[in-house]
Amino acid sequence: MLVKKLKNWNSKHGGKVLYFALFMAIAYNVFVPGEIGHADEPEYAIEYHEQAIPQNHLPEVGIRQPREVLEVSLTAYSSTPDQTSGNPFVTASGARVHDGTIAANCLEFGTRVKFPELYGDKVFVVEDRLAARMGCSTIDIWFDNRGSAMQFGRQYSTVHVL
Repeated sequence: MLVKKLKNWNSKHGGKVLYFALFMAIAYNVFVPGEIGHADEPEYAIEYHEQAIPQNHLPEVGIRQPREVLEVSLTAYSSTPDQTSGNPFVTASGARVHDGTIAANCLEFGTRVKFPELYGDKVFVVEDRLAARMGCSTIDIWFDNRGSAMQFGRQYSTVHVL
């Protein structure tokens, strides 16, 4: 009974109450002067911002050394139903495939790696898995089309786990 009355009142007056609350919030912001901090002192804001942003706010970082260096077999795959299980555009981690997606069984999702011999400083991210029979010594690189994946074939390379 009470729920029915509340639904009836909401359908008659709910919109009016919402508009009134919105009007009051806007009116408060327009007519009540800024009393918090130094809102009414524009020169303070300029001074503060000049002090708050240091010229060298990021620490200098040298070349990041890999946590691990492995020799692996690299293969390639694309988003074709015969090369994937389930939705061919969604990885095992739930992410959509993109340039830089790789599949690896023994590295955690989100692990960043480089293949310096083949791709230089390009960073790849583990977001997919291979068939269990592939083990830990194979990494699969995603390509946007089957032809590129076939052309890549199987290669052997060093992988730097970051």
